[in-house]
Order: sequence, then C-alpha cells, then structure tokens
Amino acid sequence: MLNMGFFYFPTIYNKKIMALISKYFEDFELVGPEFIKTNLPVKWFIDKELLSVLDALREEFGPITINNWKSGGQYKESGLRMPNTGTGASFSQHKFGKAADLKFKNHTVQDVYKAILANEAKWVAKGLTTLENITATPSWLHIDVRNTGSDKILIVNP
Repeated sequence: MLNMGFFYFPTIYNKKIMALISKYFEDFELVGPEFIKTNLPVKWFIDKELLSVLDALREEFGPITINNWKSGGQYKESGLRMPNTGTGASFSQHKFGKAADLKFKNHTVQDVYKAILANEAKWVAKGLTTLENITATPSWLHIDVRNTGSDKILIVNP
C-alpha cells in the first residue's frame, strides 16, 4: 500500500503516466516529483474546475508557470501538494487539488490580480473563488476554487 499521509492507495501502476490533463497543462506542471513517483494518475487528484480556470487564465494572459521542476526549475509545490508536506497550511487547498500558485510570462502578478478583480463576475462564473492577498505573495498569484458559496472572490491571507 502507498501511504500519502491520510490517504492509502494500492500501488497498481507499473508505468509513469505523463499526460496533458487540460488544454495547456501537462500533469508534471501541476504536481511535484514526489507525486510522479507514486505512478498514480494526476487527473484523479486535480479538481476539474481548477483545470478549467487555469486554461481560461492561460487564454487571457498567456504562458503561466506553475511547477517547473522537470526543466530544472525551483518550483515543485505550486500545484498539488503531498498531504505530508511541510509547505503551507495543514488544510491548504493545494492538498486537495483545488489551488495553484501562478507566475506569468507576459504580465506581472499584480496586473493579473487587478484584472481579475476588475472583472470579478466573469472569473467567478468560470469557477475562480479565491485569491491570496497579493501584498503577502508579490511574486506569485495564488488562485483556488474552494466552495465559498459566494458570488464574490474571497481574498485570503497566507
């Protein structure tokens, strides 16, 4: 059995599955190397609404980096995080496949943050529910799709 913190899964996969799980993102962009080693399908653990919002953001703002560890970069926990990681809060939305920390190639995170809030109804309709306060995280934009039950974007502090 594979122990992923509070989840247990039988190890039944013999090959790594690398796949495009949305229009623009491959699975390794959304998980770290520790998750890839489990051989579990990434799509089982990433919320479909998050994938939809990520695709919409990519279409509007251009290239986005989430994790870049596969190409030698430093980011490996900006998407789905393993349950036993020391990164972030105990019940972080990242651990439920509902959050991502974004870095944009053609825009500052501050400009994207402002653009989202200026068109809040459009982004809420696409499924975006939460942003992290940009003053606390000026080098990335945290987004998530938690169920807030609101028609306004929730701004949270890390």
